[in-house]
Amino acid sequence: DRLEQRDLVAKFHTGATERSERARIRFSSNPSDFDDLAAMRPALKIDCAHFMGPNHIAMAPVLDKNPNIRADLSGLIENYDDNAPGSYTSFVRYRLADAIMYLPGVEQFLFGSDYPFCDQGDVLRFVESLFDEYEFTPKNREDIMYNNAARLYGFTHG
Repeated sequence: DRLEQRDLVAKFHTGATERSERARIRFSSNPSDFDDLAAMRPALKIDCAHFMGPNHIAMAPVLDKNPNIRADLSGLIENYDDNAPGSYTSFVRYRLADAIMYLPGVEQFLFGSDYPFCDQGDVLRFVESLFDEYEFTPKNREDIMYNNAARLYGFTHG
């Protein structure tokens, strides 16, 4: 109630949680929970961190159905090495592009660096390579990198 009254954003962790025996994945990774919340509270602005994993494909229809949900592209990589055997990063870019392209536009996606867990420069290079490989338009790039977050959080850049 307070977040809605103050026009603030509720930010949730949605990816796989830390690799720890004590971590409880069911409390951080179920896209249907965010669908339920968004449907019950359509005025609540929701930002879901770590869109990539592990449920990004299941999260895409939740975003499509609920215009009050956003997803940031943080937590994509832990160690960026595009020359790694099997090109894990290439596979991640493909899966991420597939989920993003499920939606009619990029308005619900925000850049996220996952600092301090990932090097910001590495994440930026990863996202830029995604943009290049899948030919995102300059407007889509700027929206994901800046404009969508500015609109959601009510600030400007520049």
